[in-house]
Amino acid sequence: MCYYYIRIEGICVKYNEKSVFNEKNFMQALLNAFISIFKWIELALCVFTSGVVVSFLIIYILKGDTVSHVMLNRLFSLSTFMFGDEVATYLTDYGIDRFAAVCFFYGATRAFVFGLKYAVIKNLQQLTDSFTSESKLFTKENLELIDASIPYTFFIALTPPIIVYLLSEIVGIISETDADMGGLIFVLFAFFVKLVFEKGYEETKKLTKTDRLLNDAKAIYSELKMEVIAKDAQLKSKVKELAKIKEDKNKKEEKAEEPKKRKPRTKKK
Repeated sequence: MCYYYIRIEGICVKYNEKSVFNEKNFMQALLNAFISIFKWIELALCVFTSGVVVSFLIIYILKGDTVSHVMLNRLFSLSTFMFGDEVATYLTDYGIDRFAAVCFFYGATRAFVFGLKYAVIKNLQQLTDSFTSESKLFTKENLELIDASIPYTFFIALTPPIIVYLLSEIVGIISETDADMGGLIFVLFAFFVKLVFEKGYEETKKLTKTDRLLNDAKAIYSELKMEVIAKDAQLKSKVKELAKIKEDKNKKEEKAEEPKKRKPRTKKK
């Protein structure tokens, strides 16, 4: 029979020409593919932003005011993701020192957040791998994995607003409205997943306890059954022994009665 395989990020979906399309395996493979795409995008953004921030810092330290303003403006936009005509005026209006401070701290914050998102999505992918494994989904290990990811989500949600607020108060180039509040979605999603897995883990523990009690009851029943069989075998053995003793006794009684039986005397003529 001819078989075909589809492999997407470690999930192998097997089917043949006559088999019915497996919707569950397809959805699991599709979900894992989307998660992998977002994971690698966050990692790429983290590496890219870090590289741009470091490049800006090196150029600022080595050349200072002599460097091209066009290059600094471009590096600033790439590291902070702030684009527009007003960006070109920041360097002239606020000076290169304040301009470099915003570029470094805000760009480093964005790179830091991208890295945390990569870590959270990577943990999420480990959870989705449990959907296709033979082991249980609601386990203590998965619950600990979720608990370890929750602090990351708080940093994702709170770090950008705090840094933006400090920069707006100290430096003044950016305002509080530039803060990215999208990290709150990670916090809400993480707590939702935690609640689901906690409830599932509690139910799994109850089922495990019930199964254990059922297995213990089956074991006790098997032991009692074996004891009954053993007692029954002993009883049958005793019955056979008693029957044999009774039979031997009857034979002895019959032998003891035989001498008492004499032939009758015949009269002489």
